[in-house]
Amino acid sequence: MTGRLTSYRHGDLVFDVNDEGPLDGEVIVLLHGFPQLNTLWDHVVPRLHEAGYRTVAPNQRGYSPGARPRGRWHYRLSNLAADIEVLVGELGQPVHLVGHDWGAAAGWFAVSTAPHHFRSWTALSVPHPGAFFSAMFRGQMFRAWYMVVFGIPFLPARVLGSARMQGRVRRWTRMPADVHQRYWEEVGSDRARLSAGLAWYGAMPLENPLAARIRVQVPTTFAWGTHDFAFGRGAAMRCADFVEAPYEFRQLDGMGHWLPDEAPDLVAELILERVGTRP
Repeated sequence: MTGRLTSYRHGDLVFDVNDEGPLDGEVIVLLHGFPQLNTLWDHVVPRLHEAGYRTVAPNQRGYSPGARPRGRWHYRLSNLAADIEVLVGELGQPVHLVGHDWGAAAGWFAVSTAPHHFRSWTALSVPHPGAFFSAMFRGQMFRAWYMVVFGIPFLPARVLGSARMQGRVRRWTRMPADVHQRYWEEVGSDRARLSAGLAWYGAMPLENPLAARIRVQVPTTFAWGTHDFAFGRGAAMRCADFVEAPYEFRQLDGMGHWLPDEAPDLVAELILERVGTRP
């Protein structure tokens, strides 16, 4: 058991961490996505703490001011997964992992390549990359266009960082108004943080494509909202093909992409169901 973490180091990079809940509890590591910070989990963690779990939520690469290397090469999924593995090493024990949006993408990579670090895996909104690519010609490409656009240098940061564009951004992403306001205050209005978050998109073509085919050996739950603007049913349903461990798919009717904000109690319940299940 370790003491409280306020930060941790991976090489020259220093990551900010929210470490809460019972110190002697099993650890749940929570990974945020784009365009949010670890505050994403603020309304989820109280129930996890009540159930006796310790939660550790880092601000990931590019979002922590001390972990913002220049150049999109640094933001490949393999590097993001390595950040998670170093955090687990700091904690000194295998952890339950939870990820939303890009946090889910990084988490899929981590549990696929280093399963011994993880007791369980709960992915929200974003399916296994193999499922994503296998569904590309079955409608997913019409949802994924923005991922290519966001990888263009400079322009996306200017558009997404413009106060005048925020109404359109909110309508397109179907963000609840309060969620969008927090995105704007924490990330959207901070050009350095926004640009670093967008570098995750720019790094997508730089990853080894074979990594998308690695199957998961960790007990897994994948939750997907039927009104998700970014990922369709085809990708969601193919996720099971890439998990060779106990697996549960939870379809959340009427929910969108921003599950921890839209339904924090439901997300906490899903997490507790997974972490409380032993293979």
